[in-house]
Amino acid sequence: MQCLEVKNQSYLFKLTALWAFVEVALGGMLHALRVPLTGVVVGGTAVAIISLMGRYSPKPFKDIIAATGLVLLVKAGASPHSPLPAYLAVGFQGLLGAWVFQFLKYSRITVVLFSLIAMLESGFQKLILLTVLYGKSLWDSFDVFFESVLKSFHMQSETSGSSWLVGLYIGVYFFWGLYLGVRLFSFDQRAENYVSQWKESEGVALNAVESTFWRVSRNRNLFWLVYLFVLIMMSLVLIILGDNKYDLFYVVFRSMSAIFLVFWVVNPLFTYWVKRKSSSISLQSQIQEISDQFAFLQQDYFKALQIIQGKTWHPFRYFKAMEMLISIHIFRENASKHES
Repeated sequence: MQCLEVKNQSYLFKLTALWAFVEVALGGMLHALRVPLTGVVVGGTAVAIISLMGRYSPKPFKDIIAATGLVLLVKAGASPHSPLPAYLAVGFQGLLGAWVFQFLKYSRITVVLFSLIAMLESGFQKLILLTVLYGKSLWDSFDVFFESVLKSFHMQSETSGSSWLVGLYIGVYFFWGLYLGVRLFSFDQRAENYVSQWKESEGVALNAVESTFWRVSRNRNLFWLVYLFVLIMMSLVLIILGDNKYDLFYVVFRSMSAIFLVFWVVNPLFTYWVKRKSSSISLQSQIQEISDQFAFLQQDYFKALQIIQGKTWHPFRYFKAMEMLISIHIFRENASKHES
């Protein structure tokens, strides 16, 4: 396929810019639009981009590690309030992709393996963060509530409610990772269709209504609203359905202490350390070059969304739009290469 036969550093740098765009801007947009399964879309898109790096790079380990570092630096500069787990997810995906595609090479099995492990890590990381913030009492609340609901229907279950919830949640990430790995290996065929659709839509106006929802970074106030809601609901469940063994003061104090430590101590220190690492002139120029592309990527992404169409709340629509954006930038890179 002609539009995918690109194996140079310029192409890898464009993929790096797309990855940074996903981590910095796409998540904020999906949150603003209230799209469900945001983490699945963002994580899946990152996995797709890393897989393409592994496919086309002559030195996957070196190039993917370098790209991971740049993405972390851009993310720290554009979204300094992003929680530490967000950086850890990017770092894990980059390291895993670098190792897999360097030592196992690019194949159907390695793509599926990489996608599956990366998505499972993303799912488990969120559960671990919830446990750190809220403690075991969060899962006890689910168990008590689940047991109460079953009793109202004169039913019983040998499996705890939290086990069902965790199993369902991880199951979504497992099957998405499996499907994503299989889907990525047939990217070439879809890329041809995406390029054709893009050419046919030349001159189509941008959907201004959807553009108004754009957010460059995640809203910290949204996090606090969700956090306080979960804390209040957990406390109410313990008050109404719990017994004397629950110490509500301890639950609230422990949760507030954990959130303070993670978001106001560990996170600022990590962000400060990352920014110090980006003090070199060469890195600053690359970071600036990537950041300068965000406005053009945003415009192209909105056009891709309009071409893909679909319901605003449907998460798969946004993933397909990113696939189109990746395909278009591959085509442009190849076209500029032939012109030169």
